[in-house]
Amino acid sequence: REEVLRDRIFYESSGGGMTLSGGEPMLQWEFACELLELAKGQGLHTCMETCGFASEEAYRRVRKYTDIFLYDYKMTDRRMHEEYTGVSNERILKNLELLDGLGADIVLRCPIIPTLNDCEEHFQGIADTANRFGRILRVEIEPYHPLGRDKAAMLGREYKLAELDFPEKETVEDWIRRVQSMVRVEVRRG
Repeated sequence: REEVLRDRIFYESSGGGMTLSGGEPMLQWEFACELLELAKGQGLHTCMETCGFASEEAYRRVRKYTDIFLYDYKMTDRRMHEEYTGVSNERILKNLELLDGLGADIVLRCPIIPTLNDCEEHFQGIADTANRFGRILRVEIEPYHPLGRDKAAMLGREYKLAELDFPEKETVEDWIRRVQSMVRVEVRRG
């Protein structure tokens, strides 16, 4: 608590607050909930980055103390989502619907990986999702970065995307334009 409050002057002058990120804060949702509640009790703005994969009850609890959710939308195709993340996107989409229904403000964050999900079907899926829910504030397109390469090597793991590099600026701008043409909210680079 003291660690967070130490920067109160900065939060007040910048309009910022406390953001829980990770890993995945919902893996320790009870602790996250306590920390968020303490921050809200001190009048701080709160934000949480999440992949959306936790129990409904966990999201119901943290919602009470979270002003904005930065919510990952990784893959539209259920099979691909499971193949590349290890879990189905069904629960993730249900939790997104739950948070929307609970009145949570949401930023839909969409990592785009060339040759994997930089396709029309996924861009349409992003747009359909953003347009379906009334609490989506904006869509953020997050271009792939190969920074995990070194970490994987250090851990002795195979890095399946080793051949990919940073996408060109023009490519990213095209992705943003394509999604923006289909949605009612702002789309920008994350």
